[in-house]
Formats: sequence, structure tokens, C-alpha cells
Amino acid sequence: NKQDRRVVKKVASSEKPLGEWNRMEILCEKDAISIWVNGVLQNEATETSQSKGKIGLQSEGAPIEYRNIELTPLEE
Repeated sequence: NKQDRRVVKKVASSEKPLGEWNRMEILCEKDAISIWVNGVLQNEATETSQSKGKIGLQSEGAPIEYRNIELTPLEE
């Protein structure tokens, strides 16, 4: 049931064309995650099963490059 989902797709993709850099911002706070791509809120998740752990970066079946990765701890 779509109404019961904890992850909600907000808008159409805001990714730039192939070959251009995208900017992604991810906020993980307690059991909630918000993801912005190029300044557009793309996804939010609540009641996630993990509130701490390792950070992993991955690609979905294609080569990918990362640059300027920054981690900022949240105030408690």
C-alpha cells in the first residue's frame, strides 16, 4: 500500500545530464533521512531501522566518480 510506505518520492529527477557533476546533500537525523539532489528535495524516509552505522557510497551498475565529500556531525 503506497500510503503505508516510509519512503516517499517527492518530485521528478533533478539530476544533471551525463557528464556533468551533481550535488547531493543527505541529512540523517535519528531515524529520518532527507536527500537533496542539486538543491531539490528528492526523498525522505522516516522510521528507518538504523540510527547509526557506517556510510557506504555505491553505484547502481555503472562507473561513478565522487569528489569533495564532506561529513558534518550534527549537534546532540
